[in-house]
Amino acid sequence: MKIKRSLLLGITALSFGILSTSANAHAYSTFKTIPSTIHGYYIGNHYMAKITSKYLTEGAPQSDMYTYKVSHVNKSGQNYRVHTSYSLGGYTSHYNLKIHRISKYKIKLQGMPTLHKVSKSHYSWYAKHGFTD
Repeated sequence: MKIKRSLLLGITALSFGILSTSANAHAYSTFKTIPSTIHGYYIGNHYMAKITSKYLTEGAPQSDMYTYKVSHVNKSGQNYRVHTSYSLGGYTSHYNLKIHRISKYKIKLQGMPTLHKVSKSHYSWYAKHGFTD
């Protein structure tokens, strides 16, 4: 009787371990490019960003813009960790940028205020003229 109970306990523990690892596998995904749900042009409080499948450009209006090449993306819920590289004069730097998707038209990049999705023409106007009161 003791052997039966030990065997049953072992099988239960093994099945619980398999279920817990399979549940964690679905909570975290890896992509080669940025998902199309967050592609577009974004502006907000003296910052702007352009997100395509392979490139992420961020900066300020009437100022420098930095373009990062995407190597892969990790997604967990509404949080994206974008693994990028930036080349300047033969030297390549690697960065991890965090993007939190707040809603369909709002994102928050790491270290920036909330950015709102806009049209390409609005983005271009904002890049040339900047923030006006």
